[in-house]
Amino acid sequence: MAYRSRPNILLLQVDDLAAWCHPFMGDRYAETPRLNELARRCVIFANAYTPSPVCSPARASLWTGLLPCRHGIHDFLKENDPEAPTLRGQITLAQQFQAQGYHTGLVGKWHCGSSHLPQPGFDHWFSYQQGQYPHLGLQRFVCGDQPIQWEGFQSDRLLDEALSFLRDAPSNQPWFLYFGPVNTHSPFINQPRTLVEKYRAKLRDRPPPVQHPDARYDWIRFGTPPDEETRLEWLAQYYAAVETIDHMLERLLHNIDLADTIVVYTSDHGHMNGHHGLYTKGNATVPPNFYEEALRIPLIVAGPDTLFGRNLRIDEPVNLMDLHETLVDWGGLKPVAPPHRPGQSLSDLIAGRTHPLPRPPMLFEYGNARAIRSGPYKLVRRYHPYQGPLNREVYDLEYDPGEVHDLAGLPAFDALSEALEKAMTTAFACYEPSGYRPDHILASPPCNACEPWRLARPPDTPAHGSDLHLLGYGNPRLQ
Repeated sequence: MAYRSRPNILLLQVDDLAAWCHPFMGDRYAETPRLNELARRCVIFANAYTPSPVCSPARASLWTGLLPCRHGIHDFLKENDPEAPTLRGQITLAQQFQAQGYHTGLVGKWHCGSSHLPQPGFDHWFSYQQGQYPHLGLQRFVCGDQPIQWEGFQSDRLLDEALSFLRDAPSNQPWFLYFGPVNTHSPFINQPRTLVEKYRAKLRDRPPPVQHPDARYDWIRFGTPPDEETRLEWLAQYYAAVETIDHMLERLLHNIDLADTIVVYTSDHGHMNGHHGLYTKGNATVPPNFYEEALRIPLIVAGPDTLFGRNLRIDEPVNLMDLHETLVDWGGLKPVAPPHRPGQSLSDLIAGRTHPLPRPPMLFEYGNARAIRSGPYKLVRRYHPYQGPLNREVYDLEYDPGEVHDLAGLPAFDALSEALEKAMTTAFACYEPSGYRPDHILASPPCNACEPWRLARPPDTPAHGSDLHLLGYGNPRLQ
C-alpha cells in the first residue's frame, strides 16, 4: 500500500514492562526475536522514562500530555468507582485523532476511569468489565457497552480483537489503534506453561539482584518472596510474559505495512523484581520511590522511511509526554488547550536529525513525591502529606547507576542539590495548577483505598509479602 500523508498508528503499551528485561537494553535471558529485529532496524530510545511510576497517572499523562498534578490522577484508579478522578472533560489523543478523521480503537487496558464504558474519542472499544485479571481463566470484557465472557488466556482474546480491528478498519481512513495488554503485571502465575518451564531452566543460575532497601522509607510496602524458589518462579513468569508480548507483536506486524504505518512499542512504567530489595514499582515503598528500574521503560518506534532513521540508538532522556507530542506531530493534529504540556516532539530525533532545542530535564511525580533528572543527576524530593518537605536524595546515574550512594548529605554536593531543587521547583511551576502543592495531596480526590500517602504503617508489617492481601495488591476490586 502506498504511504499516506497521514500514517496509520499502532501504539502498543504494555503494563509493568521494564526496560531492563529486554535484550536490546542488555538483558541476556529474554527471547524476543521480533523486538530484537525491530531494534536493529529502527529507532531505540535507550533512556525512555515514565513521568509517574504507577499505572493510571502514567497512562493519563500519555493521553493528555500533562503531568499528574495537572490532569489530576495521582495513583492507580479503583475501577468503576464513581468518586474516583477520571479524564472526563479533558482532551485526549483519541479525541484528537478522531476529530482529524482517524478511525480509532482501544483494545486492552485503559485504567483512566470507567473502563467498562466506551470513552470519548474511540470508534471501537474493547476493555475490562471489572478489573484486568486473571491472565488465564474466565475473562470479563466489554465490547462497546456490551459485556462479554470468554475462557482462556486473556492475551489470546485481546490479540484476536486487535487483529480484527486491523482487518476491519475502513480503507478510506487512516487508523489509530491503542493496544494495551497486561501480561507482565502481577500476579506472577498462569503464563504459558512451555515458556515458564523454559525460563525456570534459564534462570536457575541467575544471582539475586543487589538488595539494599532504603532505611529512610517509613516502610517497605510489599515484601520479598519467602524463599529462593518463589523468587525464581516470579521471575520466570515475568520473562514468559515478556516473550508472550513478542509473539503478539509478531502477529500484529504480519497484518500491517510499515510503509504506511507507525509502530510504537513501550510501557506505562518499569518494575522491580528484587532490585533494591523491592518488588513492584513506585508504590513498593511508603513514601513512594523513583528508582530507575521503576521509571525506565522500553521505547522502540518503526515506520515509513520518509519519517524514520534506521538503526538509530538515541541516548537522550525522553518520556511519555514527549511521545504524546510526537503522536500529535505524526498525525497532523492541531495542539489543543491547555498549553501546560512539558513534552517535546521527538520526530526530528527519530528522523535522524539533530533536535533543534536542548532536551529539557525529565520530571517525575507520584502523589507526595517528585523528582528530576538533569544530565547524569537525579534529585528526589518527598513531602509529608500536610507538613512540608521531607528528605532529599541526589544520585549520579553515570557513576552510580544502582543508586546506592546518596550525595545529598555530603557538603561537597550541597550546591548541586540546591541547583537541582531550584530547577525542579521552577519546572513544575510552569506546568502545575496555580497554588498546587504536593504536601497538600490529601486534598486531592482519592484514587483508591490504599494510596501511599493515606496509609498508616501496619503495627506488624509482615516480612514476606503477606501484606499484599492486606493492601489489596492484585485485588481486581482495587485495580
